[in-house]
Amino acid sequence: MIFAEPSPFRIRGWREIRVLFLGGVEIVLVARFFASSKSRSEKGQGFYPELALLGIVDRLSPAIRDLIAKSAASLGSLRDAHSALTEQGIYVSVTRISTAVRSTAAQARTLRDNDPSLKTLEIQGRKIIVSVDGGRIRIRKDKKGKKTHKKRTRYSTDWREPKLLCIYFLDANGQVDRSIPPILDGTLSQVDEIFKMLCNYLSLLPINSETEVLFVSDGADCLWKRVPWIEKTVREKGGRFHCLLDYYHMKGYLHAMAEAVNGGTKKKRTRWIHRMTGLLFQGNNISFELEVKSLQKNSRKGTVLRNAGNYLLKHSHAGHMNYADAKRLKLPIGSGVIESTVRRVVNLRLKGASVYWKESNAEDMLLLRCLYKAKRWKNIQKQGITIKNTNI
Repeated sequence: MIFAEPSPFRIRGWREIRVLFLGGVEIVLVARFFASSKSRSEKGQGFYPELALLGIVDRLSPAIRDLIAKSAASLGSLRDAHSALTEQGIYVSVTRISTAVRSTAAQARTLRDNDPSLKTLEIQGRKIIVSVDGGRIRIRKDKKGKKTHKKRTRYSTDWREPKLLCIYFLDANGQVDRSIPPILDGTLSQVDEIFKMLCNYLSLLPINSETEVLFVSDGADCLWKRVPWIEKTVREKGGRFHCLLDYYHMKGYLHAMAEAVNGGTKKKRTRWIHRMTGLLFQGNNISFELEVKSLQKNSRKGTVLRNAGNYLLKHSHAGHMNYADAKRLKLPIGSGVIESTVRRVVNLRLKGASVYWKESNAEDMLLLRCLYKAKRWKNIQKQGITIKNTNI
């Protein structure tokens, strides 16, 4: 026989609570209030279990909480969301909007571990493209010590790099399949965390032996060191894995080498770059590497020729510059999609002049913004229904 541990919460009587419903209507409900102690009950530190089972949290119905959080994620700021909701006859404070964002984000995080919609995607015959990149936002942290003469806490606003992932799908012709929403997510944690999230999403997808998975990104070493994690996840499910250095990022290094050569005219530089890229698209990486080495000859350590050349040789040896195979398989050679994702998710919502975020708030908004831009917001509502049924 299994005995459940006794709950620390006790019934502290019946209380009236004003709940905001869709349309801006507030209704007074009466429900039993639970708290762990009498003192906490007097301070209002408890909860209403019957209302929680109905999805009513923070005195908001599920529908109005969803609308408030979605407005905050889609518009430029919480104040913009406040103005938009006011025009609809829904009067909520900025603080209450922030509360709705926090509770919705907590509900949305369960999608990272268990999103039923990913397991049933019909991706047979489609190719999966995976990318990771980062943006820049300012994080506000309070400082210890003496306050200002106005009794305000001093704070710092250091730059942080949110890491974003993007998984999207191609059809048989190599075009982006708009019928399947992409998977977008992000975090302010270390690089390991974004790759764990990426591997978890791939493990949920119905990948089989006919599935081609391509990882394409720029040349940050912290990313390429962790690419084997993705390859292992894909191959364990029987899929075929490829990785590619972003073509336009690679071409920038070719331009740097061409400009570092003394005596070369612009026309000669352009002709040389065209010839080098032509070798790569012909699949002749050996000739490409020999050309780079010949240009590096007699160059000093630490020069542009040496550094840029070593960078290109490293990725060519690792098989990250097989653009001929990518073209043959109708796979993209650039990471423009993740660059666009960073702009739409981070730059247009979390980054701006004099915009500072607390880390927890930035994490919440980053997740909700990703779901909104990926057109996967409805999955939060479905997940919420699942959670309520499980608790019952």
